[in-house]
Amino acid sequence: MTVAQRRDHVLDGLVDMSIHAESDSGRVRALELIGKTAGLFVDHQEVTISNGVDVRSQIETLLNVVRQREAVTVESTAHLDDDSRDADAEHDADDDAEGSEHIEGEP
Repeated sequence: MTVAQRRDHVLDGLVDMSIHAESDSGRVRALELIGKTAGLFVDHQEVTISNGVDVRSQIETLLNVVRQREAVTVESTAHLDDDSRDADAEHDADDDAEGSEHIEGEP
């Protein structure tokens, strides 16, 4: 049995149940399932752009904003790395200066 045949078989069964089920709840449930397969109970959200602005240009604008923020973050991080390297270099220079004051008899 193909997928299409199975679908038709199930829908035929649901239609039969919606007519001949012994209980009201059985008939209602069959109708509910038929409605779901037909997409009657799917929430739809309609989006309209009334100002005529192209969606693509809006997306590109937002992407540019994100890219600019990332660039600023990268620059800030690079600046911090430079400051850290400068501090390390100063610390190394201080260590070297302290090392040149070697007192005789000390290791």
